[in-house]
Amino acid sequence: IAQILYEEFERDGLTGAQGERILFIGDSITHGMVANHSCNSYPDRIALFSDYEIINQGNAGYIFDADSLDDIGRKPDIITVAYGTNDFGRPDLASVRLNMTEFFDTLVGLYPASTIFALSPIWRSECKTVEGFAMGFNRLYPMFDEVCAAYPNVTHLDGRKLMPHNTAKNRNAFSPDGLHPSDHGFAFYASRLYRSVTDRL
Repeated sequence: IAQILYEEFERDGLTGAQGERILFIGDSITHGMVANHSCNSYPDRIALFSDYEIINQGNAGYIFDADSLDDIGRKPDIITVAYGTNDFGRPDLASVRLNMTEFFDTLVGLYPASTIFALSPIWRSECKTVEGFAMGFNRLYPMFDEVCAAYPNVTHLDGRKLMPHNTAKNRNAFSPDGLHPSDHGFAFYASRLYRSVTDRL
Protein backbone atom coordinates (compact mmCIF):
# COMPACT_ATOMS: atom_id res chain seq x y z
CA ILE A 1 0.00 0.00 0.00
CA ALA A 2 2.80 2.41 0.86
CA GLN A 3 4.41 1.78 -2.53
CA ILE A 4 1.10 2.38 -4.30
CA LEU A 5 0.66 5.66 -2.43
CA TYR A 6 4.20 6.75 -3.22
CA GLU A 7 3.72 5.99 -6.91
CA GLU A 8 0.48 8.00 -6.96
CA PHE A 9 2.19 11.01 -5.39
CA GLU A 10 5.15 10.72 -7.76
CA ARG A 11 3.06 10.17 -10.89
CA ASP A 12 0.73 13.09 -10.23
CA GLY A 13 3.46 15.42 -9.03
CA LEU A 14 1.84 15.77 -5.62
CA THR A 15 4.76 17.24 -3.77
CA GLY A 16 3.43 20.43 -2.19
CA ALA A 17 5.20 23.75 -1.94
CA GLN A 18 8.46 23.37 -0.09
CA GLY A 19 8.38 25.07 3.29
CA GLU A 20 4.60 25.31 3.49
CA ARG A 21 2.96 24.12 6.70
CA ILE A 22 -0.22 22.10 7.25
CA LEU A 23 -1.97 22.01 10.61
CA PHE A 24 -4.12 18.89 11.05
CA ILE A 25 -6.81 19.30 13.72
CA GLY A 26 -9.01 16.34 14.62
CA ASP A 27 -9.91 13.42 16.82
CA SER A 28 -8.50 9.91 17.23
CA ILE A 29 -8.66 9.28 13.48
CA THR A 30 -6.33 12.22 12.85
CA HIS A 31 -4.13 11.05 15.71
CA GLY A 32 -3.76 7.66 14.02
CA MET A 33 -5.49 5.37 16.51
CA VAL A 34 -5.44 1.63 15.62
CA ALA A 35 -2.69 2.12 13.04
CA ASN A 36 0.23 -0.24 13.66
CA HIS A 37 2.42 2.83 14.17
CA SER A 38 1.49 6.49 14.60
CA CYS A 39 3.65 7.29 11.57
CA ASN A 40 0.99 5.55 9.46
CA SER A 41 -1.63 8.20 10.24
CA TYR A 42 -2.82 10.22 7.29
CA PRO A 43 -0.96 13.41 8.38
CA ASP A 44 2.31 11.52 8.72
CA ARG A 45 1.84 9.77 5.38
CA ILE A 46 1.30 13.12 3.70
CA ALA A 47 4.47 14.45 5.33
CA LEU A 48 6.40 11.40 4.17
CA PHE A 49 5.44 11.75 0.52
CA SER A 50 5.41 15.54 0.17
CA ASP A 51 7.42 18.64 0.96
CA TYR A 52 4.97 19.97 3.52
CA GLU A 53 5.84 20.52 7.16
CA ILE A 54 3.02 19.07 9.26
CA ILE A 55 1.67 19.67 12.74
CA ASN A 56 -0.67 16.92 13.95
CA GLN A 57 -3.14 18.04 16.62
CA GLY A 58 -5.28 14.91 16.61
CA ASN A 59 -6.71 14.10 20.05
CA ALA A 60 -8.93 11.13 20.86
CA GLY A 61 -12.51 11.97 21.75
CA TYR A 62 -12.32 15.62 20.68
CA ILE A 63 -15.31 17.45 19.21
CA PHE A 64 -16.00 20.91 17.79
CA ASP A 65 -15.01 23.05 20.77
CA ALA A 66 -13.90 26.63 20.23
CA ASP A 67 -12.19 26.64 23.63
CA SER A 68 -9.77 23.95 22.42
CA LEU A 69 -8.21 26.37 19.94
CA ASP A 70 -5.23 28.62 20.49
CA ASP A 71 -2.63 30.37 18.38
CA ILE A 72 0.23 27.92 17.90
CA GLY A 73 2.56 30.79 17.01
CA ARG A 74 3.54 29.27 13.67
CA LYS A 75 1.08 30.35 11.02
CA PRO A 76 -0.09 27.37 8.92
CA ASP A 77 -0.62 27.80 5.20
CA ILE A 78 -3.26 25.06 5.19
CA ILE A 79 -5.47 23.73 7.98
CA THR A 80 -7.61 20.62 7.91
CA VAL A 81 -10.29 20.08 10.55
CA ALA A 82 -11.66 16.54 10.95
CA TYR A 83 -14.40 16.50 13.56
CA GLY A 84 -17.99 15.36 13.55
CA THR A 85 -18.00 11.65 14.29
CA ASN A 86 -17.71 12.25 18.07
CA ASP A 87 -20.08 15.22 17.86
CA PHE A 88 -22.94 13.16 16.46
CA GLY A 89 -25.65 12.72 19.09
CA ARG A 90 -24.15 15.24 21.57
CA PRO A 91 -26.97 15.89 22.27
CA ASP A 92 -28.62 16.87 18.97
CA LEU A 93 -27.84 18.29 15.54
CA ALA A 94 -28.77 21.85 16.54
CA SER A 95 -26.09 21.75 19.24
CA VAL A 96 -23.57 20.32 16.77
CA ARG A 97 -24.29 23.17 14.35
CA LEU A 98 -23.84 25.78 17.07
CA ASN A 99 -20.55 24.24 18.24
CA MET A 100 -19.31 23.95 14.66
CA THR A 101 -20.13 27.58 13.92
CA GLU A 102 -18.42 28.83 17.08
CA PHE A 103 -15.40 26.68 16.28
CA PHE A 104 -14.95 28.05 12.76
CA ASP A 105 -15.63 31.62 13.92
CA THR A 106 -12.70 31.22 16.32
CA LEU A 107 -10.43 29.33 13.92
CA VAL A 108 -10.89 31.83 11.09
CA GLY A 109 -10.27 34.64 13.55
CA LEU A 110 -6.98 33.05 14.59
CA TYR A 111 -5.86 32.19 11.05
CA PRO A 112 -7.61 34.51 8.56
CA ALA A 113 -4.94 33.99 5.89
CA SER A 114 -4.91 30.18 6.05
CA THR A 115 -6.72 27.94 3.57
CA ILE A 116 -9.00 25.75 5.69
CA PHE A 117 -10.60 22.42 4.78
CA ALA A 118 -13.38 20.96 6.92
CA LEU A 119 -13.38 17.18 6.61
CA SER A 120 -16.75 15.70 7.43
CA PRO A 121 -16.77 12.21 9.00
CA ILE A 122 -15.61 9.16 7.12
CA TRP A 123 -17.98 6.20 6.78
CA ARG A 124 -18.83 4.25 9.94
CA SER A 125 -19.98 0.65 10.12
CA GLU A 126 -23.04 1.68 12.16
CA CYS A 127 -24.41 3.21 8.96
CA LYS A 128 -24.86 -0.37 7.79
CA THR A 129 -25.47 -2.30 11.01
CA VAL A 130 -27.60 -0.02 13.23
CA GLU A 131 -31.15 0.67 12.12
CA GLY A 132 -31.78 4.38 11.57
CA PHE A 133 -28.18 5.39 12.24
CA ALA A 134 -27.35 6.33 8.64
CA MET A 135 -30.43 8.54 8.31
CA GLY A 136 -29.34 10.71 11.23
CA PHE A 137 -25.60 10.54 10.58
CA ASN A 138 -26.00 11.57 6.94
CA ARG A 139 -27.65 14.81 8.05
CA LEU A 140 -24.20 15.99 9.14
CA TYR A 141 -22.97 16.39 5.57
CA PRO A 142 -25.35 19.14 4.36
CA MET A 143 -24.72 20.86 7.70
CA PHE A 144 -21.01 21.01 6.86
CA ASP A 145 -21.88 22.56 3.48
CA GLU A 146 -24.10 25.19 5.07
CA VAL A 147 -21.75 26.18 7.90
CA CYS A 148 -18.60 26.27 5.77
CA ALA A 149 -20.29 28.41 3.10
CA ALA A 150 -20.25 31.34 5.54
CA TYR A 151 -16.43 31.57 5.43
CA PRO A 152 -14.55 32.46 2.21
CA ASN A 153 -11.43 30.54 3.28
CA VAL A 154 -13.21 27.34 4.47
CA THR A 155 -14.09 24.47 2.12
CA HIS A 156 -16.01 21.31 3.00
CA LEU A 157 -14.50 18.02 1.81
CA ASP A 158 -16.91 15.09 2.04
CA GLY A 159 -15.26 12.49 4.26
CA ARG A 160 -17.29 9.67 2.72
CA LYS A 161 -15.17 10.03 -0.42
CA LEU A 162 -11.81 9.84 1.34
CA MET A 163 -11.72 6.17 2.32
CA PRO A 164 -13.24 2.95 0.93
CA HIS A 165 -15.98 1.26 2.95
CA ASN A 166 -15.60 -2.09 4.65
CA THR A 167 -17.33 -4.92 2.83
CA ALA A 168 -17.60 -8.66 3.30
CA LYS A 169 -15.34 -9.03 0.30
CA ASN A 170 -12.47 -6.93 1.67
CA ARG A 171 -12.92 -8.41 5.18
CA ASN A 172 -12.82 -5.07 6.97
CA ALA A 173 -9.38 -4.35 5.56
CA PHE A 174 -9.86 -0.60 5.68
CA SER A 175 -11.18 -0.27 9.24
CA PRO A 176 -10.82 -3.09 11.76
CA ASP A 177 -13.32 -1.60 14.22
CA GLY A 178 -15.66 0.01 11.70
CA LEU A 179 -14.57 3.52 12.66
CA HIS A 180 -10.79 4.02 12.71
CA PRO A 181 -8.78 3.37 9.54
CA SER A 182 -6.24 0.57 9.39
CA ASP A 183 -2.85 1.14 7.81
CA HIS A 184 -4.48 0.29 4.47
CA GLY A 185 -7.30 2.72 5.16
CA PHE A 186 -4.93 5.51 6.12
CA ALA A 187 -2.98 5.04 2.88
CA PHE A 188 -6.12 5.65 0.84
CA TYR A 189 -7.24 8.46 3.13
CA ALA A 190 -3.90 10.27 2.77
CA SER A 191 -3.79 9.94 -1.00
CA ARG A 192 -7.37 11.06 -1.57
CA LEU A 193 -7.16 13.90 0.93
CA TYR A 194 -3.93 15.18 -0.56
CA ARG A 195 -5.38 15.16 -4.04
CA SER A 196 -8.60 16.84 -2.87
CA VAL A 197 -6.64 19.60 -1.12
CA THR A 198 -4.10 20.28 -3.85
CA ASP A 199 -6.78 20.32 -6.55
CA ARG A 200 -8.38 23.26 -4.74
CA LEU A 201 -5.28 25.37 -4.09
